Amino acid sequence: MRRTVIAGALLLLVALLVVALDAGDILFVQVRDAELRSSPGFLSTIVSTLEFGDEVSYEESRSGFIQVTLVDGQTTGWIHENAIAENRTTDLQLQGESATRTITS
Repeated sequence: MRRTVIAGALLLLVALLVVALDAGDILFVQVRDAELRSSPGFLSTIVSTLEFGDEVSYEESRSGFIQVTLVDGQTTGWIHENAIAENRTTDLQLQGESATRTITS
């Protein structure tokens, strides 16, 4: 029962993220290295590698991946939705500490 509630809450969170985005919205890479792929899937060809803080423009989403265009306007590809965020900051909580720390690029 508890797993069902947690899974439902996560699904709702993802749905809200997707609904809140419009084509052309600016997103930021929130992981150290992210692979930009030719199609929405982990087995598709890597087009480029992005770094923490890189800006991308939202195009569409499908199957847990988001199609983005780099700021150069020429490179388009798919990145996993967990690798990007709507802001440039990321909150970290160190093991054993109760407070979170915000990092930026």
